[in-house]
Amino acid sequence: MQSRRSSHGIRRAGLAVAGTLAVALATPGGAQFEKPYHIVDLAPGVFAVVWDEILEWPYEGNNLVIVNDEDVVVVDAKRTPSLAETVIREIRARTEKPVRYLVNTHWHADHTYANPVFRRAYPGLEIVGHPATVPAFSEILQRSIDRTLAFASTAEQQLASGRGDDGRELTAEERSALAARWKRTRTELLPLFRTVELVPPTLLVSDRLTLRRGEREIEIRFLGEANTRGDLVVYLPRERILATGDLVVKPYPFLGLDDHPQSWVRVLDELESFDVAVLLPGHGEVERDFTYVRRVKALFAALVAQVESLHASGAGLDEAQRRVDLAAEIAGVVPDDEKLRDELAAEWVPYAVELAWKHLPAAHGGGSAGDGR
Repeated sequence: MQSRRSSHGIRRAGLAVAGTLAVALATPGGAQFEKPYHIVDLAPGVFAVVWDEILEWPYEGNNLVIVNDEDVVVVDAKRTPSLAETVIREIRARTEKPVRYLVNTHWHADHTYANPVFRRAYPGLEIVGHPATVPAFSEILQRSIDRTLAFASTAEQQLASGRGDDGRELTAEERSALAARWKRTRTELLPLFRTVELVPPTLLVSDRLTLRRGEREIEIRFLGEANTRGDLVVYLPRERILATGDLVVKPYPFLGLDDHPQSWVRVLDELESFDVAVLLPGHGEVERDFTYVRRVKALFAALVAQVESLHASGAGLDEAQRRVDLAAEIAGVVPDDEKLRDELAAEWVPYAVELAWKHLPAAHGGGSAGDGR
């Protein structure tokens, strides 16, 4: 997951939850950061590793583990080797069977950086992904690394001066959040970026792949562009379990670098065609139905409708960013957190408008996306 967020970090449902655990990340100088998580048993031989502190940087996506007759399928890697090793320990505590397939639902760092850790632990591993994920490893992931390095180069200056990029004095809360993110970036991410080995998928799925592993059937599907150009979902029809990757994220949809809001609406609509008893989002607690998905779909549908209407009226991008009003839809997605709703209105909405504007037909037809043509 890559996302545009405020310094606050714009971030359970419960089947059988086997306690809350925590993994400590060893860092230079002996410092450690705990990453709490818990295990949710979803069906015989199927469990989720659900990571807590959803809005705490660095963000980490959930994992689905499917233990079959002779092997294991894992959905999504982690960002850091230590977190990947935690997932592997959880697997080995339950089975000695090897992981045969690792599915990258999309290219974001917290779903892919630890691919080589799984490959070293399980020789012969196939990494499954969409064809659009492969160029993202050399193109967009590098941009992600560059953005983190750029943040690292300016954060110390902002903390020293007490002022943000816009020259405004940081509040005590903003300063505290910035200091925490800077500390984790310095001690955890920068050492990772100096040594990260980007290993792209080896088995590509452009539409559908069905894995039959003994008695278990596993469908890997591409439904269309949404959070990225190559989002995959993993579905177990007999168990009625659907892992969505970052197509669905709680407590609100994360935005990255190549999102497609118009198509996202259609993809969320198609998700409801699956017969589902359990939905595992890319981040956040397990869901039992499509209630939250429908609220997110309503948010994106309203975004697209307002952007298209403003564009048709001759408005430019800047005006659209000022005028789009998604307060009602945001309240549906985030009903119990007024502060987060305010942050989404201030930061998420303008960026979402920019992404939707980029995908307007006129934006691809030679006119400027920001001049209303």
